[in-house]
Amino acid sequence: GQQNSIEKPLGPATLKGIFQAQCTGLKSNTTYYFRSFVIIESVPRLSVIRQFTTKDAAPVVNTGNASRISSVSAIINGTVNAKGLTTTVTFEYGLSTSYGSLISADDNQVDGSNEVQVSALINNLTDARTYHFRIKAVNDAATAYGDDISFTTPERLTDADGNEYNVVIIGTQMWMQENLRTTRFNDDSDIPLVTGNDEWTLLSTPAYCYYNNDENNYRDRYGALYNWHAVNTGILCPQGWHVVSDGGWNDLTAYLDGENTAGGKLKEDGTDSWESPNSEATNETDFRAVPGGFRDKTTGAFSEIGQNGYYWTSTESTTDDSWLRSLHYDDGKVSRTYDSKRQGYSVRCVKGDLPAAETRDATRVSSTSVTLNGMTHPLGTSTEITFEYGTTTSYGSEISAAQSPVSGSEFVDVYAVLESLIPGTTYHFRLKAENSAGIVYGEDKYFTTPEQITDADGNIYETIIIGTQLWMNENLKTTKFNDNTDIPNAITNTQWQELNGPGYCWYDNDQTNYGSYGLLYNWYTVNTGNLCPLSWHVPSAEEWSVLADYGTTDETGFKVLLGGGRDHTGIFEGMNYSGNWWSTTELLAMVNVWYYRILNLTDSFEESVSNVNFGYNIRCIKD
Repeated sequence: GQQNSIEKPLGPATLKGIFQAQCTGLKSNTTYYFRSFVIIESVPRLSVIRQFTTKDAAPVVNTGNASRISSVSAIINGTVNAKGLTTTVTFEYGLSTSYGSLISADDNQVDGSNEVQVSALINNLTDARTYHFRIKAVNDAATAYGDDISFTTPERLTDADGNEYNVVIIGTQMWMQENLRTTRFNDDSDIPLVTGNDEWTLLSTPAYCYYNNDENNYRDRYGALYNWHAVNTGILCPQGWHVVSDGGWNDLTAYLDGENTAGGKLKEDGTDSWESPNSEATNETDFRAVPGGFRDKTTGAFSEIGQNGYYWTSTESTTDDSWLRSLHYDDGKVSRTYDSKRQGYSVRCVKGDLPAAETRDATRVSSTSVTLNGMTHPLGTSTEITFEYGTTTSYGSEISAAQSPVSGSEFVDVYAVLESLIPGTTYHFRLKAENSAGIVYGEDKYFTTPEQITDADGNIYETIIIGTQLWMNENLKTTKFNDNTDIPNAITNTQWQELNGPGYCWYDNDQTNYGSYGLLYNWYTVNTGNLCPLSWHVPSAEEWSVLADYGTTDETGFKVLLGGGRDHTGIFEGMNYSGNWWSTTELLAMVNVWYYRILNLTDSFEESVSNVNFGYNIRCIKD
């Protein structure tokens, strides 16, 4: 092939030395031959021919995933190693793998031998379309292409007024890119427009307004201001979209490395909408937060346009207040706070599948406690589950479900146990499921706690509703019949054996067992018909059977107290091993009677027969 030479003078012939020369303009991945020669007194002296092969200097590229994808724009990303040669970097993109469009990377000239991150912002895209792209790198050695990657632009959003909004994907969330400005709910009903200051301050119902009541100057850039009562309707955002929950905002700021820096990444940059200095604003998320100011709850006055932006969440803080986020012209923070539901703030909607929330009937309803039940489907997102409850449909109290938070992709049964309720009181409750998409409420349900009952001694007993029956939920411990006559106390074994009429005792004749386990009565006491408080009675075998059919004691809430018993000779046995309760149903008149028991290793009733001279516990049932 072509021969080239490089001359390098060595000096006088009497000197020895090592010499070298640099060759440029070589081709990559090419074998070259070389030899050295010297001319001494006009005579050339040649060395042995040797060879070398140049390395491959083609750039190495990788196409990365797209980011900051909105309805009309996206950032496409990749990496390139220029392999030491100056390399030009571009991206090809289009609606197919034929691409058709080309854009230079922000850093389109790369050199060196390290991997470099490159990207490009592409605009003027069409919403709801799938785009393909790949990185392209060209240097003197070769042209390299990355793999094909695709992304889909989200569909533009339209509210009930027909206003259209671009949307942007940030992490796993899809946000509206502008402040909401609808004047109608998504069921096409009107949101009341309230302009008067006094009227605004008194509102406990949905309303909206424009800053300074000036639609022309503020609507398009800053949107409308809404009180939280409009948010709480659940139909303020377009169908399939929601006002994000407090937890959803937490997810957003965590994705953006925390509240101290998230504001700058969310704020529209520049000072077209924000007052100077609009500190730390980069808008790197393309969220385009703008400072819509607010309307005051106590005066109705407008304030802080251009300085601060406030965004409602869907989450209550107290009965009167709700959580919100604020962004500021003089720092890069996102501040979490709460304020009156009567304030007027901006709204951004987020797309996402809301969890399912179904309120189910309360169970184990007693005088002072209840089990609240529900069902939810978290749709793959960590979801906080609570029950709201109170004596009205305003609720006022909240308790977490035992299973909260829930996640996964299946329906989950949830419950919570309430204690310290007021006997004889009607309570309302509903299930509340909250994830990053928003909050869903189950329907309102209610229950009424039964009254406690008092025996002739003045002892007060919890009661519990089980199916259609109302039961005493403690063992009876009265020493008097309901006509105030005394029940004989048989203490010794001989006294107990000789009883041929009513009698009671404490287990082991130890009164310390009285409070927990109640008293033991023979069946003659039951047979009087006036052992239980007025309007209550000792249950029949049939009534016990109905109770047993409702399920286990764990399912029904029947409080098992293993009070043991006393046999016909006066011997005590079975405490903490068995619970035994008389019925009124005889098998053989005045000889054998049906009773019901539970052993300590089970929670289901067993039916058995006993002699009338035995001593067992009593549970009363409402007439």
